Amino acid sequence: MSIRVVCPNGHALQVKNEWAGKTGLCPTCKTPVAIPCPSAEDFSEESIMDLLGRPGAPRAAVRPAKSAEGVAAADARQQPPKKACDKCKQEIPKEVAICPYCRTFVGHQDEH
Repeated sequence: MSIRVVCPNGHALQVKNEWAGKTGLCPTCKTPVAIPCPSAEDFSEESIMDLLGRPGAPRAAVRPAKSAEGVAAADARQQPPKKACDKCKQEIPKEVAICPYCRTFVGHQDEH
C-alpha cells in the first residue's frame, strides 16, 4: 500500500507508507512535500483485505490459548474479559477487533 499525495506544483506522487509524517522532495521539481499520515478513512476495503490476507490464502498458523486446567480460581479472575467471534465462535479477548482465528472484523463491543 502507498500514500497518494500532490506536491505544491501539482505533481501527483505515490510514496511508501514508511514516509508517512515526514517531508520529502518531489522527484520532478524538487519542491519539499509533506507526506500526511493516513487516517482510518484513507483505508479502502481492498487495502484492508491485503493487510489481513485473502480467504483461502496461506497464512501463519494461529495457536489456540493454552488449557486453563489446573488454574486456581484467583488466577481465573485475573483473565481478561472474553467474547465469542460471530463467525467462527472461538473465544477471543474482548478488546480484540479482528479475530485471530478467522480474521473477521468483530469490532469492539461496548458495555451498556
